[in-house]
Amino acid sequence: MKKTIGLVVGISLFSTPLIAVDVSEVREAFDSAVSLAKEGKIAEAIKEAEWGMGGLKELDREARKNLFPEKLAGFAGQDFSDQSAMGVTVIERIYSKGNKDIKVSLTEIGGSNNPLAGMAALGQMFGQTSNQIRLSGRVNGSKNVQGNRVEITASVQNQMLSISSSTASEEEVVGVAKEFPIEAFQAYYSGN
Repeated sequence: MKKTIGLVVGISLFSTPLIAVDVSEVREAFDSAVSLAKEGKIAEAIKEAEWGMGGLKELDREARKNLFPEKLAGFAGQDFSDQSAMGVTVIERIYSKGNKDIKVSLTEIGGSNNPLAGMAALGQMFGQTSNQIRLSGRVNGSKNVQGNRVEITASVQNQMLSISSSTASEEEVVGVAKEFPIEAFQAYYSGN
């Protein structure tokens, strides 16, 4: 059975229609790119390779979504929101219990060579006026409580993890943050 995923088609800053593509189609695109390059059709080869990279990026997003558990600290996971723009990819999932929601966001800032990654790191460093909190995977997070809004942020393998709520208690947000499987993301990005 082939693993089928959605592949982003069209050019858009945030969301685009999805069509099904499988891993073999991604491989065919790269094989075609190599063949075209050998024939001297470099521009066509680049287009095929870019299509293949789009497929790989979609495979990556789907793999990361699979790392989000169905439940965290008694909160049930809802549908995903997945957006990309200017080298920044955000995957969000709302976890709900009764009338309380906790948003878990994982933001990839295009790697350490992306200028936005440096700006985000500076923003996090200068914005640290909050309490430190120990999360799983030997990751330290930053807890910020302002009124009824609680947010915990942490850097995980070139990703910014944010867990926040204005309806759940501080204790509940901390519980979700401590149960979030950071080790699974660390293993995924280290290739284990």
